[in-house]
Amino acid sequence: MIKISEMTLLYLYDDIKSHQKNSPLIRKNGFNIISANPPDSAHTMIQTGKMNLALIDLHVLDQKGLDSFRYLRQKEAHIPVIITASQTDKESLFESINLGITRFLTKPTSKHALIDALNISVKKILEQHPATFSNLPNNFIYDPINKIINYPNKEPIQLSKKESLLIELYLQNKGKVIPYKTIENHVWQGSFMSMDALRTLVRSIRKKTSPQLLRNISTIGYKMDFN
Repeated sequence: MIKISEMTLLYLYDDIKSHQKNSPLIRKNGFNIISANPPDSAHTMIQTGKMNLALIDLHVLDQKGLDSFRYLRQKEAHIPVIITASQTDKESLFESINLGITRFLTKPTSKHALIDALNISVKKILEQHPATFSNLPNNFIYDPINKIINYPNKEPIQLSKKESLLIELYLQNKGKVIPYKTIENHVWQGSFMSMDALRTLVRSIRKKTSPQLLRNISTIGYKMDFN
């Protein structure tokens, strides 16, 4: 499984004292940290950084009308997000809930509350990632950490983000037919998926693995046969 030491936390903060207090605790619990302040630098961090979870001060969001959180969700639709705030801003809180927060913590944040939120986030991350070197049909092996396909006596093959998301969706639903709409929601993450785009993605995966890896179920979706 993916390890905590391999997880990176994006920390968007407004209060330097909270940052100085929380960062050592986060690192002590095994996470890597990338930090951004002021919020103008947040978009760059989100665009260029590779993160598994995020800790965001609501005041950072208030200054930009939740832009940073929205931008994060465009790039990373499923990562856990922990929100901290000195006082409850109902409008921002409700929008944060709609954007999918994992935990809302009031400031000053207690050590116990932050650790509990991190533990819940880790659980969500592990649920999203199948075990390392998961077996696929026809003797192919998938590495979810490096997003590569392995085959005996062959060079590893790198997958694109959409290719790895689709492979992981089938590993999480072994033996099931995945409807087109579910594929669109999981792989395209809020963007429109045309059938031509899906067929192109499937062809690319088949080319990198086997023509039989994904089987079309007419008018319904695709299935990966695990035997």
